[in-house]
Amino acid sequence: FYILQVIEDDRGADCFVFRKWGRIGNDKIGGTKLEEMSKSDAIHEFKRLFLEKTGNTWEAWEGKQNFEKQPGRFFPLEI
Repeated sequence: FYILQVIEDDRGADCFVFRKWGRIGNDKIGGTKLEEMSKSDAIHEFKRLFLEKTGNTWEAWEGKQNFEKQPGRFFPLEI
């Protein structure tokens, strides 16, 4: 699994890009990363990582068009 989120600070000044990854059923494999940055940088980093992990742009997923599952890549789930 791979979790990718942009989290906005309560004051609205900064944002965080949160990532968590691992293998379901195995707590020994995986990790987390939390990076603080400006809102525009956080959005840019989120989109860059989304493309890297899925092989598709965020806009393709958000618009529900032209998103194609790529072999060996992650596929987003809405939960």
